[in-house]
Amino acid sequence: AAKSSIDAIGQASALRNADPTILAGAGMAAKEAYGFDLENPATMLDILQKMTIAGDAAKAELTDLGDIFSKVGGNANAAGFKFHQSLGLIEALSNVEPNAENLRTMTGNFLSVFNTGTYQQQVSKTTGVEFFNKDKSRRDPFDVIADLRKKYDKMPDDKSRASFFNVVFKSMDRDAVTAWRWMLTGDRQSNMVDISGKAHNAAPIFNQQLKENTGSATGTAGRMRATLRDATDRMSRPINEAFANMGSYLLD
Repeated sequence: AAKSSIDAIGQASALRNADPTILAGAGMAAKEAYGFDLENPATMLDILQKMTIAGDAAKAELTDLGDIFSKVGGNANAAGFKFHQSLGLIEALSNVEPNAENLRTMTGNFLSVFNTGTYQQQVSKTTGVEFFNKDKSRRDPFDVIADLRKKYDKMPDDKSRASFFNVVFKSMDRDAVTAWRWMLTGDRQSNMVDISGKAHNAAPIFNQQLKENTGSATGTAGRMRATLRDATDRMSRPINEAFANMGSYLLD
């Protein structure tokens, strides 16, 4: 099982020049948040292929997506988002916030509305949109977002739309309000659904892309540069240390 996971990480890293340590962390986060069975040899490959397809669909590339998911995956699951839906959410927001650290903060604050009882009550009271079904089970968060988008789209003018956010998201964290404003305007909500669908229905892509990558002079050269740069950096450390020590000795 470990060999299969390592192989999947190696493939993803080679194809997208992604940090293997972060990819491994994303796999573990998916296991903890969604109960993926990493003992199954095919699981890590499936996780990373879904993440790769989601990453290709927007601006958060695989390394950034993996790092952000590692930090918000648990909250996304608690909010009722399925794995592929959490990827769709992150990537949809990445189209307006390309900075990875800011994107992580925005995503976390967006999810806080689903995970904070007082926020849920406020949104439901002011819009009539419920977060739970009659049997007290969670509604699909995509349905909740779609219902809020419909409410927002019915606002007749700019003043009404501004009032919508002032009332519905009153006293909430500024980043949460910003993230929800992004989601309820433009094409972010439909973009989120589209990316989520692509990730959910991900076909195996690594084998074909690896074949193309290894058969390409450009792809091979890129991997050689990355490998040699890392090796050279590691080899140069003792040399740099020796020069630093010699310099300090001479100065003394």
